[in-house]
Amino acid sequence: MADAPKSRQHQKAALTLWAYCPDRSAQTAAARANGPGSLDYWAKKVDPEGVMSDADREKAAANAKRLFYIELTEKRLAAKRARLAVQTGGE
Repeated sequence: MADAPKSRQHQKAALTLWAYCPDRSAQTAAARANGPGSLDYWAKKVDPEGVMSDADREKAAANAKRLFYIELTEKRLAAKRARLAVQTGGE
């Protein structure tokens, strides 16, 4: 395996993990909890020192999450427009 490319090694490691993983949900729980889909993720971003009240932190986190997804959608649409402009000759 030492002479295999790194990507092949990573692929084999991932396949091995999922082949023998009894609880996929538990395996990915930490990643889901610490990703942008989680309100806890945004609560840590908007109030890293923990000085806000719980209600204010929750509202700010929800707003930050919504903002993130709106901006992500705008980026996706801009990329799509750019792709279409190239395909259609800039119309």
